[in-house]
Amino acid sequence: MKVRLDFVPKTRIGPFILGADLRDYAALSLIELPEEIDQDDGCTVYTLKDQDIRIYCKGPIIYSITCYDECFIDNQNIIGMLYSEFFQLLKIEPTVISREDLDDGIRDIYEYDDIGILIYIKDDIIALISWY
Repeated sequence: MKVRLDFVPKTRIGPFILGADLRDYAALSLIELPEEIDQDDGCTVYTLKDQDIRIYCKGPIIYSITCYDECFIDNQNIIGMLYSEFFQLLKIEPTVISREDLDDGIRDIYEYDDIGILIYIKDDIIALISWY
């Protein structure tokens, strides 16, 4: 079953709410990704079958969600969207802009503290969104 990943700022991505107990989502058949466990911060990582999303938990509590394939705002998938189009949707300025050299090239990172998201941009196109 595919889960629609609508982003409601400060509220949720799809059915997932930061601070919620992951066990409340047992019906979604989440898959643990032991190869992605971060030993430094003690988080466990989960995903959904056939969806490129990562749900980061400390114990059973969700503390961050990253979408790589789809994440909708106003019925528009922002992954793959031009940053200028995204800006028109939210109409807020990023708090911090930085640049990082990753394995697949340089990415600009736009941080929006007011709504708790990071947007990774490559060649002016949104590559992922992370909500924390």
